[in-house]
Amino acid sequence: KTYIVDPNLDASLNGKNNTYKHLKDLNNKVMAGDIILLRGGTYINDSFTPTHSGTIDNPIVIRAYVSPDDAVETPVFTVDNNAPNNGGLWLGSIIDLKGADYFIIDGLKLADTGSPGGVYRYAFRLHDGASNNIIRNVSFTNHIGEMIVISNDSNYNLVENSSFDMDGNPGDE
Repeated sequence: KTYIVDPNLDASLNGKNNTYKHLKDLNNKVMAGDIILLRGGTYINDSFTPTHSGTIDNPIVIRAYVSPDDAVETPVFTVDNNAPNNGGLWLGSIIDLKGADYFIIDGLKLADTGSPGGVYRYAFRLHDGASNNIIRNVSFTNHIGEMIVISNDSNYNLVENSSFDMDGNPGDE
């Protein structure tokens, strides 16, 4: 099944035709073999913590939506300054694969994943046994927190062909 997440979606259309306004709406829905396409736009305090894993033959894929004219859309994840936080640090992740296996995160361009009043603690967090996941062709620009964290018995994860730019000035990190 293919899901589309569009932060600009009218709330009355949420869930229709497998299109959702928030990434978190898919936490309990995605199953092995599913694809999540992220439309461009601003995602505020949004996150994804799946309850199911993919399989070796049917991974769960998360990637940027590509428009009919082949333009890759850029999702922007940011934090609402009025949301509960810990001294400006919102203790969430954009994608949190807790014990989740066989995910492919591909082709995302994450920009401005924080705001002056708060930041995501992690962009992607793979922990507590999250294994056999692939992060590839991902670019990070202006992410203030930790971009990718792999910890706590998480094995056989691969990060490839990705770029990390903390302040919008390539090459000075």
